[in-house]
Amino acid sequence: MKDLRELANENNLKVSEITTGSNGYPSGLYNCIMVDDFNSFKEVEEFATTHNLEIIQIHQRDGWSLWENKGSMYKSFENSSEDYGDDYAEFPKMDEAEFIENEVTPLLEDTASFDAISLILEAKKEIWEEIEEMEEGEVVISYQGNYSETIKKHSLSFYHDTHSYAIALINK
Repeated sequence: MKDLRELANENNLKVSEITTGSNGYPSGLYNCIMVDDFNSFKEVEEFATTHNLEIIQIHQRDGWSLWENKGSMYKSFENSSEDYGDDYAEFPKMDEAEFIENEVTPLLEDTASFDAISLILEAKKEIWEEIEEMEEGEVVISYQGNYSETIKKHSLSFYHDTHSYAIALINK
């Protein structure tokens, strides 16, 4: 079995360190291969099988230099607005008429001033423009009616609220 660093170097992959401590403090350190450069979870599985590696989920808080092992991983992260909490909404690909009917018209019905209407239209137009630009497998996320970000529905890593999560490979 090859050393993880050697295997990572041969395949132009990044190596990081994992701690056995749950607070990011160095304890029982060991290496992992980061899978950021893979295109899909299927590619990660094939690489892991070929090299007899285990696929895991790792976690790191802002300010930590080390990752912690959160256990085995059997599929990519499934990202949605539900991961963010209350007041977030998710928009899949849709046509303009559907967006206006579902997201704009209901808000305008009870709006009593042109300034308020203008603010609503400006925010919704920004969301609509992001929906038009998003690629296959992405969704638009809004927060309290304003555009927040565009994310992939399935990913090998994600970041939210000071926490980074990623998929990595370790020796079995």
